Amino acid sequence: MQFSSAFAAQLRADGQFFELIAWISDNLDGDLSVEALARKASMSPRTFARKFSVHFGQTPAKFVSQIRLEAARRALEEGRLPMNAVAKLVGFGDEQGLRRAILRSCGITPSDGH
Repeated sequence: MQFSSAFAAQLRADGQFFELIAWISDNLDGDLSVEALARKASMSPRTFARKFSVHFGQTPAKFVSQIRLEAARRALEEGRLPMNAVAKLVGFGDEQGLRRAILRSCGITPSDGH
């Protein structure tokens, strides 16, 4: 059985971050900058970034990108939406943004996998 990073993070999250992880997953197409997440968590951006990194072992930006990539992968595997629509749905803006994120994450483009 494969677990998503968001689900795994929720299992590790304490009260401070538990609801935030669910909120991130439900708002992938929104502003998920450190500043926005810090506001949601009622912390300063610096404190939030530090506590998040200590708690989850990665920066908030890397975490958000990972969650977005997993959501994009699931949507693309379902094959119901074109890549540009998936990119918008999960917060990468457009197809090129999604392709760049995939390349940064894996070192390959989506077409390389086929």
